[in-house]
Amino acid sequence: VGICLLLGVSISVLSGLIPAIKAARITPLDALRPSVADVNYRKQTGIFFLIGSIFIGVGILLLFSDQMSWIAAGAFAFLLGLVCITPAVVRPFALLFGKIIARIYHRQGIGELAQGNMARHPGRTAITVSATLLGLAVAVAAGTLVSSVSISVANLIKISMGSDYLLVPPSVSLWGTNIGASADLEQKLRAVEQVDVVSSLRFAESKVNENSVSVLGINPHDYPWAGGLTFVDGSESDYDQLNDGRSMFVNSIFAMTVGAKKGDVIELATTDGRKPYRVAAVVNDLLNAKVTTVFISQKNMEKDFQVTEDIFIQVNLKENADINAADAAIKTAASGYDQFTVISGKEYSQSLMNQLQTAFSGFYFLLILLAVPSLLAMLNTLSIAVIERTREIGMLRAVGATRKQIRQMMTVEGLLLAAFGTILGILGGLYLGFLFVKGIGTFMPSEYIFPLSGVLAALIIGLSFGILAAVIPSRQAARLDVIRALRYE
Repeated sequence: VGICLLLGVSISVLSGLIPAIKAARITPLDALRPSVADVNYRKQTGIFFLIGSIFIGVGILLLFSDQMSWIAAGAFAFLLGLVCITPAVVRPFALLFGKIIARIYHRQGIGELAQGNMARHPGRTAITVSATLLGLAVAVAAGTLVSSVSISVANLIKISMGSDYLLVPPSVSLWGTNIGASADLEQKLRAVEQVDVVSSLRFAESKVNENSVSVLGINPHDYPWAGGLTFVDGSESDYDQLNDGRSMFVNSIFAMTVGAKKGDVIELATTDGRKPYRVAAVVNDLLNAKVTTVFISQKNMEKDFQVTEDIFIQVNLKENADINAADAAIKTAASGYDQFTVISGKEYSQSLMNQLQTAFSGFYFLLILLAVPSLLAMLNTLSIAVIERTREIGMLRAVGATRKQIRQMMTVEGLLLAAFGTILGILGGLYLGFLFVKGIGTFMPSEYIFPLSGVLAALIIGLSFGILAAVIPSRQAARLDVIRALRYE
């Protein structure tokens, strides 16, 4: 709250102070010579274009850095660069797209008028475009992040929870609070005629450099067939390495916290002192997505941690197995183990998917709200343009322009403003989205997904806002009284 108050007041003061300083520096002679002012403006935009180009280049270079602090700085530089180059490209953009619109309204001359009006005050146009740019950039980036994370988590759900049956303890991920079961339960499940694969997890606590670590013991032979892991650095062939001496898989959070990578040797605190374990792969899974976790073989778990109890069990059935008979037999085998709840893996996965969709569904509405400031900025710019051009609009009406043509001229201006801001906003959003996904991928599963639907939505929203912003000013301009408009000073 304090930061918001400080920023709100500071930005408001600067918004008035900067134009006041510029106005105070204008001499009467300069004000009477618009051509000189135009030359000065071109010099300023040339400098800003150079500075903006440098910032954009720095932002792109920093994207390839492995340090998140540098990547974040690159994102700021990239957006700042887009804002800086905006004034310099207003007129080229207006010229290019103005010609396209001029072909649609060739006989009426509306395209040329809208193009000239947009380029007449490139500074004001650039500020309006910047508001659209920033709003849509954040919206597209957030949409990219949501899409990428949701798809990545959905894939994790299918991989990690894809078995036919799950024996789930009361607490998932916080394994230390659960009561385990002896190997007898696993043997009973394997004895069921319809069962093909049984895989279990065993848990122990450890430390690495004062960092608490969850150690999970798996059977490297069975685990890939009943559950599975997503490999960040490595492949499924690395499962065999878990049986080769002291080797382990580490998840992304462990790799980031400890600074470990594939091939490193890390000492784990065990009941017999510290033991060296070699990192065979970097992996992720759904159950431990937020916990610093390593995976070792159950053989090493028993040898170094003296743990033989299972705290989570997955069961896969044989192909064409009798589901009803399997269901009854599995529940009978687990009947004496009240610490577990037997559930269908498909039903559990679907419930997690539904929760995921519900969690993200409301987020898309918030993304639309992020673009609202751009609508207000365009509305403000177009309204001011009507006031400043009152006499000009009166002259157009006097020489034969219809109310419809005046409304169309203002609408085209709104579309040009919206199109310019939307294009730059999408560019900035794609950069930020890639940055967000790359950043979050350092501590949770995420894969960059190109936001095609988000780009299309941004185009529709941006252009729609341009039309909406032009509604009130266009009606205001069309309703001007011709005589009063010609007398306006």
